[in-house]
This record gives sequence, C-alpha cells and structure tokens, in this order.
Amino acid sequence: MNPAMADKLPPCSVVLEGGVTSAVIYTTLLASLSRDYSFCQLGGASSGAVAATAAAAAEFSRQGTAGQTTDSFDLLGAFPDTLEKTDFLGRTVLFRLFQPRPRGHAGFHVAMAALDRHGGDSLAAISTRLARALVANFPLPAMLLSVPVAVVGWVVAGWLSSRQVCGLVIDRLLFCATGWVAALLPTAVAALAALAAWALWVTVGALRENHWGLCNGMNAAGFDRPALTPTLHGFFQTLSGRLAAAPLTFGDLWWGPQPNDGTPRQETVERQIDLQVITSAVNLGRPVRLPGEPGSDPLREFFYDEAEWAMLFPADVMLHLKGRARGATLMHDDGRRLLALPEPKHWPVLMAARFSLSFPLLLSALPMYIAVPRHDMLRAGDAATRLSFEARKVYFSDGGITSNCPVHLFDAPLPRHPTFGVNLYRQPRGGRLRVSRSDTRDPELDAAATADAAKWTTPLPLLVNILLTTLGWRDNLERRMPGCRERIVHIGVPVDAGGLNLAMTPRTIGRLGTLGKLAARKLRADFSAPRRSGEANAWERHRWTRARTSLSALRAHLAAFVERLSSGEPDYDRLLRTATPGRHPFEDEAARQQALNLTNGARALIDTVQSTLPADALDGNSPQPQPKLHMSPPW
Repeated sequence: MNPAMADKLPPCSVVLEGGVTSAVIYTTLLASLSRDYSFCQLGGASSGAVAATAAAAAEFSRQGTAGQTTDSFDLLGAFPDTLEKTDFLGRTVLFRLFQPRPRGHAGFHVAMAALDRHGGDSLAAISTRLARALVANFPLPAMLLSVPVAVVGWVVAGWLSSRQVCGLVIDRLLFCATGWVAALLPTAVAALAALAAWALWVTVGALRENHWGLCNGMNAAGFDRPALTPTLHGFFQTLSGRLAAAPLTFGDLWWGPQPNDGTPRQETVERQIDLQVITSAVNLGRPVRLPGEPGSDPLREFFYDEAEWAMLFPADVMLHLKGRARGATLMHDDGRRLLALPEPKHWPVLMAARFSLSFPLLLSALPMYIAVPRHDMLRAGDAATRLSFEARKVYFSDGGITSNCPVHLFDAPLPRHPTFGVNLYRQPRGGRLRVSRSDTRDPELDAAATADAAKWTTPLPLLVNILLTTLGWRDNLERRMPGCRERIVHIGVPVDAGGLNLAMTPRTIGRLGTLGKLAARKLRADFSAPRRSGEANAWERHRWTRARTSLSALRAHLAAFVERLSSGEPDYDRLLRTATPGRHPFEDEAARQQALNLTNGARALIDTVQSTLPADALDGNSPQPQPKLHMSPPW
C-alpha cells in the first residue's frame, strides 16, 4: 500500500453479499466507509462482487494520488442518484440497464410483472399481474385464444335465450349470469393456461439462444442508453481514473499501473488491493474463486470462443484478452479455434465481475470450454488407439449459487485489521427499516421468525425455503459463528426493494442508498469509536473473541492430531521416517525433517497445555457455538 495512504487511514477488508439490485446499498456504504478506512481487500458474490470491484477501482485511484483526493468515492456514493433518474415513460436508469434480447423481450416483461412487489405479493395479486402481462406482451396469441372463449359465450347466450325459466325478469337475469360464469370461466382459464404455455415455449427458445439468459448485458435494439456491462465497464474505468486507457486489470490493483517509460513493473507476492469474487461452474458443480491466491490460476484449463464472448463483453476488453492470451489453443469439433485466457494479472476486473454477476435466467451465463481426453481408433478393427481431446462447454453462472455471502474470504486466525461483512435480509412488509450489528444475536433470526411456518397453507413456502436452505446453509452457519458474527452488519431490505425488483421507483432506490449510509455509520461508530468508561469497542471485542475461538479450536485440533500419532495404528512416525510413497514424496531430507519436527512439536505443545490442567479447560466459558478446524479446499 502507498505509504502516504497507509499513514492517513487504517486498512480494512470488506465482503459483500449478492442481491442483484440490492447492490445500490453498497455504493453509499463503501463511499461512507472510505472516509475512515482504506480498502486493502475487497470481495463478494453476484452484485456484491460488482460493488467490490467498483470500490477497488476507486481505491486504486485514491492510492494513485497518495490519498489527496476522494473524487472517485464521491462518484461511487452518488451512483444511486444516477440510477434513479427516469425517462419520459417513467423508467429508471436501473431498469434500462437490463436490456432483453429481441426474442426474449416479451418473456422478460412478463417475468418483471410477476416479480414486481408494488402491487402486493399475495397469490391473487401475482396471478392478476401475470395474466395482464401475458395478454399485453403476447397480443396475437391472446387474440387467437380469445376465439374459443367468444364461441362458447355465443353458444351459451343462444341456449339461455331459448329457455323459459321463470316469468320474473330478475330470476331470468340471475340464471343467465350464473350460466355465463359457469361456461366461460373454465374456458377462459384454459385459454390463459394455453397462452402461458406458449409464452414459456417462446421464452425457453430465447434463453437457449442467449446462453440461458433473457439479457446478455450488452446493448439491445430499442434502448437509447448503454446496457449493464458497458455501463459497468465505463464506471470502473472512470472510478479508476483510466477512462480512455486500457481496461483496469488485477495486476493494476496489485502493483499499480504499468510505468509509461517502459520499465518493468515490480511484481511482488503482496498485493496492494486484493479483489476476490466468487462464480459458479454450474455443470462442474463447484464454486470458483477469481483470481485466487498468489501463484494460482483457477481458469488455466479453460478456453473461450472469441465470437461468443464478443456478444458479452465490450470490444476493448476483447482486444485486451486476445492481445495477451497464452499460446495454448483448443480446436472444437466444428472447426472453431478456442483461445486460452491470459495470466490472472492481465484479466480485466470487468471480466471477473461479469463472471460473478450472471443471475440465472436474467443474465446470460458465460460459456467456456475444457479439453476432455478421448481415444480414437486409428483404423477399424485395430486395437491401436491415439489420444485426442474433445472441447466440452462449461457454463459459469452467478456466484450466489454456491456462496452468496462468502464471509470466509480474507479470514485470518488472528486479524490485523477489521474484515467487515455485509448481510442483506428480507424485512417483513410494514416493518421498520433496520440496520444492526450484534456480538451475540443475529437480527436476521428475528425477521425470519415473523414468517411463522405454522401459518403455511400451501407447500410453496416449504419448497422455496428448501431451495434457499440448499443454496445458503454454509453461509448462514459461518455468519453466525463467534469470531465472525461480530464484524457483520445486517441490513433489512424492504420486500419491494432490492433483489430482482428492477422496476423500483426513484424513491425506493433512494431509500436503499440511505440504508448503505446508515450501515457505514453503524460500523464506524462501533469499530472506530474510542473506549467509553474503560469499555472496549467492537474491534477490540472482535479480536478477543477471535483469539478465544481460534485458540480453543486449535487446541482441540492438535489434541486429536496427537492422539492419532500416539495410538501407533497406523504408525505415522514410521511412515514419515522410512516410507517414500510413489506420489508426492519428500523432495529432500530437509522436508522430511521438518515434518518430523512438526509432529514432535505438536506432541510437546499438547503435553504442555494439558499436563497440569484439564484437557478442555480452554473450552469452558467459550463463545458458542465453538468452531472446528478441518481440511478445506483453497477457494
């Protein structure tokens, strides 16, 4: 980090949860927080990844001026004001960023009508909005399907007029009305169901053509302003102070811009600004962290089709990727030449943000390819074969699918600076806007308890909550763990704001921006406030709790490790001293000796800790629930 910057503001890390349009909250939160902290590590998933990228670009600009200007963060904080501007039709800039492809245009507006919470979120309200949107956006099929309804009505009317039911006019009218409803209602419902089936068929075709998204993030016909991806690209470039320069890359964040005099940039393991985002390789069934730890390349085995990506990224980003691509290529069976990505230091930050922000069915997934080996016969009937490779497509989608609130990013056993997490939860309708932080209690539990499961009348809430549990159980557990929960600010988002509510009113967008400012104020008051009457502030309490939980988990982990060593079955001492397995042997005697020293040191440490005290003495009065150390993949 720039020395002048380090002297001016203390560092912090920030991890942001995904939430599509809820990212409006993050712009004001980060801009407000930048007055008290510099950002050395930023990360998130989905729209949280986009906000983290924007803050990284602004921090890059601030460090480039030795902290003498905050113009970039002022611009970041004013972003909600830009999004809430409307055109003559009342559509906000936020809504117009999502531009559906021509074939998916009607399906997009039907989906937006169903998701619009301003008309209420009851089943009747949603069904009414959906029926109106289907008729308005698929007028020709609706007119054709109205024919059988009219025919049935004509037949029923003729039949009723020929009947002599009662001499009283009122009785005849009541009979006619009942007959009409009984005859027309099933026909109208069937026609509407047929219209919905037709709309679904057309929309699925549009999704298939557009990498399973109604929008691809780029400009579409009928819109008078740039779409989401070009807007974000221009925004990142403006925040970084590189509007007309080459795309902002991870290498720029790590080590500063390339010198103009042609001298090589000093590349070190330490990163000035470490940006990490989460994406999901959906047909591989795993999350991917971009760009990963120093020295790693999580996309090294993947290739991309230049023509496919040209539909998803601006032209200058594509030129940058192609100009710095590694020499490796892969030939598809249909003759397409697939390219390898550059090294992570050359990745534009926009690319990683777009990888993470690919909300299923709304934004196109990013297609890439892997080389799968196959055996080809040299000639029929001959046992001889040759090895070749087949290119198979892999889709990368929203990071929130696998980890929507990756609070584990940047975790350290004993933190040197705060790592703030931001959690968004759905505030019950009519509830007061709430921003809170607690060392012990998760306020999201109170909000969840208002949706009493005993009041469920259909299986739909059960199915929805099963899906949410499947996607978020790990994040939810980590967020409630002592040593982690104290650094998380919880923001209650109204039901008619954030999420997929693209048609939010300017007033609602402004309320989200206000929530971000309140969250930053809460973190500042709790973590930067001086001691009051000798009482520790939130930063000191968090460090103490983290030390308690880390030491307790470390003692239990080492005790279990030493217990297995001492059992003699299997004999790990003999294995480490004499055996040389075929895979991953010790490179030299120094490595073997270091392994033996570690085992002996673990024994001595546990003997010292537990020789005169109860084995679980440290666990007494420990914050609950107690975490456990375990082997974990490096993502």
